[in-house]
Amino acid sequence: MKRWFLFIIICLAAANSCYSQSNKEVIKQSISKLHSHNILERRQAIMNLHDQGKASIPYLIEKIDDTEIVIFSMGHPWNSDGIVLYNMASYAGTLFSYMVELILARDALQETLTPTPFFFSNNDNWIYWDGVIERADKQPLNAEDMKKIKMHYKTWWKNNKEKSIEELREDWKNQKRPLSKTVYSWY
Repeated sequence: MKRWFLFIIICLAAANSCYSQSNKEVIKQSISKLHSHNILERRQAIMNLHDQGKASIPYLIEKIDDTEIVIFSMGHPWNSDGIVLYNMASYAGTLFSYMVELILARDALQETLTPTPFFFSNNDNWIYWDGVIERADKQPLNAEDMKKIKMHYKTWWKNNKEKSIEELREDWKNQKRPLSKTVYSWY
């Protein structure tokens, strides 16, 4: 009897390890495709990362200091100022931090894999009007800022990673967000 019990425990542990490994691979592949020039590939990566939920967050946080310039807008498509003001160029790290915010803000995405020129195909998925992080002094972000933003997200994660995704989402709705009480804000 003890042998069967031990055998079952070992099998469950092995299955969990394989499942965790496949989740990690989905997350890593999706992160690498997140700033793809192929809109449908990028949208699939967004959906995959969101589907992985809380498990995606530490991997996304690790990429927030990525200062590669990527061309796209995370501003709401009804915002006529967004494209003009922000010229659709951002640090890739901003995209990764937006994904953390998106996971926290939405329990589900109403997304389709239809080609549209926008970040999302469904207006209900947008969480910020401009889709940019601003400094309190309104100066443009630089590489040093991205390192500081990453540090704020890491500190927030260290303090909150034991919470359930439901608790994290409730905190987000109550303005307890990764950049709360910092000199950086999402708009």
